[in-house]
Amino acid sequence: MGPNWARDRPAFASSVASEVAWCGAPACGPGLLVDGELGASHFHSEWDDLRPWVAIDLGVSIPVTRVVVHNRADSWGERLDRSELRIGGAPLDQPGADPAANPLVWRQASAARRAEVITVDLDPPVAGRWVSLQNLNPRPEPEGYYFLHVAEVQVYGTADLVPGRPLFSSSLAADPAWCNAPACATALVSDGDPATHFHSAEGDTAPWLSVDLGSAVLVTAVIIANRADGFGERLADAQLRLGASAAASAGGLAANPVVWRQAGPGRTGQAMRVDLGAGVAGRWLSLQNGAAGGALHIAELQVFGTQVVEAQDETGTAASTDPAQPAADAAAAQPSADATETTTTGDARIGALVTPVPTPAADSTAATTATATVPDPDAASTPAADPSNTPAACPPRDGYVTHTDLAWADAAGATPVGCVRLGGAVEAEAHCTSRPECWSWSSEGEVLAGPAAAGFKARPGVCTYVKEATLCPPKPGFAARADVWWRGDWYARYQSQSLGSDAEAEAACRRAAACTAFCAGPHAQAFVDSVPSDQDLSFEAGSCVYVKQGCARVPSWWCRFQGAVYSQADCDGDGLEDSACYDPLGDQRYVLLSGAGCEDTLAAEAPVQPSACPPAFVTPKACTRPYNWCAGAGLRYAEYDCDGDGLKDALCKDASKHTATILYSAAACKAEFAQLPATACPGLVCKDLPGFTAKPLQTWVPSNALGSADTTGAEATTGHVTSGRGGGGQLATAAQAAAHCARTPSCLAWDSAGRWASREGVLGLAADPGTACTFVKREGGGGAAGEGEDGVVVVAGRGPAALEALVPAFAGGAPYPAVEDVASE
Repeated sequence: MGPNWARDRPAFASSVASEVAWCGAPACGPGLLVDGELGASHFHSEWDDLRPWVAIDLGVSIPVTRVVVHNRADSWGERLDRSELRIGGAPLDQPGADPAANPLVWRQASAARRAEVITVDLDPPVAGRWVSLQNLNPRPEPEGYYFLHVAEVQVYGTADLVPGRPLFSSSLAADPAWCNAPACATALVSDGDPATHFHSAEGDTAPWLSVDLGSAVLVTAVIIANRADGFGERLADAQLRLGASAAASAGGLAANPVVWRQAGPGRTGQAMRVDLGAGVAGRWLSLQNGAAGGALHIAELQVFGTQVVEAQDETGTAASTDPAQPAADAAAAQPSADATETTTTGDARIGALVTPVPTPAADSTAATTATATVPDPDAASTPAADPSNTPAACPPRDGYVTHTDLAWADAAGATPVGCVRLGGAVEAEAHCTSRPECWSWSSEGEVLAGPAAAGFKARPGVCTYVKEATLCPPKPGFAARADVWWRGDWYARYQSQSLGSDAEAEAACRRAAACTAFCAGPHAQAFVDSVPSDQDLSFEAGSCVYVKQGCARVPSWWCRFQGAVYSQADCDGDGLEDSACYDPLGDQRYVLLSGAGCEDTLAAEAPVQPSACPPAFVTPKACTRPYNWCAGAGLRYAEYDCDGDGLKDALCKDASKHTATILYSAAACKAEFAQLPATACPGLVCKDLPGFTAKPLQTWVPSNALGSADTTGAEATTGHVTSGRGGGGQLATAAQAAAHCARTPSCLAWDSAGRWASREGVLGLAADPGTACTFVKREGGGGAAGEGEDGVVVVAGRGPAALEALVPAFAGGAPYPAVEDVASE
């Protein structure tokens, strides 16, 4: 697999945590990513960096084949989620740099685990000097899930291409002492020993060394290690050449182009990293010293790149570049025009790919030089249009729409940016099917990450396959965009709320005036404060972005004052979504109606009647959290059906006072700013007890309208008084009434006010806002709590008296249950 290119390399970050305890190290800098320590310490971003990133400068562009991310080992591993890995040439050495400047090569699908080792294999390799990791966790900010904290990042590339390859030189020193080895040899530059070195012969005034890589290679980096024992300054103004001409002699050496020049003299032990960016194609690489009369002595020569597939001539035979040919025949040794090697660069989300592209035949007498070029597929590989060409036979593919005799084209009719050719149709289909960012592939082996093309153009014999569009169900008040998602840089600029389902994302966006769009599919999220443009979106199969339209999209300040309640509904019945705003402090209502051209009554300070938007102001509905409501210290928001109408009410509990403010759905969610006891929300305390079923806000209807009391028998001994509610009585507390009813067979019910009723004195139940809770004895039962044969309730085998301890306090100042219990309802 080769060395870890990231080890001890310069690393940079968008921010660094100021609290060193977060990192398990004396400092939290990005150097912790490349120090080789995999467990005890880790890099950590600062608390206010919402989209943190780290970047490593490899020094040269190498074909990266694998990146390994070691997540922090101690805790909070799940914070690393939806992270993006990018590789490219754009520098990221400043805190304000944008990782999106480099191509995206991998996106995390789900949250990581503590100490998880994430291995990203890149096939084909992706060339680049800068490797970055950015956390884009979609979970809410208050929990700190946006932090980036990883222990180590390791980067591996293709192996050194020099070992085992033929090496040539202009001369070789005769004295082995000059090479610090048993014998001087060109192979010393690939022995892995920095103490030994190749040395040219005395009197060689223009020494050179070359290597035959065996076939055309897209070289991205060369490392030249100067001799380690002294005289490093002798290597000065050296030139590196790379090309197709056989450089086994001085003549062949000069036929290849110069790709790098040394600036001045070198230093003893210096390792010079030659960065060739996206790469230069060639088979023969040579190094020649430029110092007048200077000897050439280097310890190691390393070459990194990816092999270019050999093109074939018309007979199907690969073009020959025989290293045995003499230098005088170097021109003849160059590839024929039919075998010109070219390279293409991939789309930002696909990576660098290499392919041979045939070019038109050239004059055989003209001297040519092979260089790395970006081909024009239209000019190089498109066959001339022929009316006699028969239409391509394009077999259908599951999940794709087939386009026969058509190829992609941009607005100018040219091949669009991002079109990349792989080895063939099989590879292209497999690549596109396995990668969500790929939009289309063709029978020519091309793939396109998009949809970037403006359309198609005729290309006989070509089959183009485009992924079927996701069906995004229509949503009133929203315009749908299929198979797109927000780009990371747009995502990072605006607030978001991550939801558990598409329905929750839609509901959250409808409730919030500030929400401009929501995403359904792989990412269920609602976004606020800005509407995404086409430039803010990228392709992602299966994702739907819904953007508010018409009167549903309101100004950024609209309905965003203390206590404001926003609603999105069709107020005027024209089939289009409108916006409504309720001001509970002044009991005022405002609207933006599509039927009135979205005229802003709030800006005009012209409140409307409830009839202007019945769905928002008249029709009973569940209460939702008003803007900036219940946001103070010690307050806890919950939604609970307090008034028993089957719709949720909004409840703001003050933990210190055991009171709450409640917006009742039965009262059109009007603000109630009084601090109310638990009895104001009976459903929280009116719960079933052993042997009894709870009935919030209900009481019994007496069989005797005059309410005569039953004062005979066992009841007479309890000290009760007549209740005026049929056969029954009144005790001092609800607990006493519960115990009495539990042990009295003739008792049917008791309530939170301490009243009880006998069976013969009750006709049924009816609503009564004045009664917090009525408890009706269950018939039958058993187990830990139930009713015996004689109608006596048994609680855990201890008798009726045990029920008293389970009865909540129903007095006016009754405390609310624990905050967690309220929030969980």
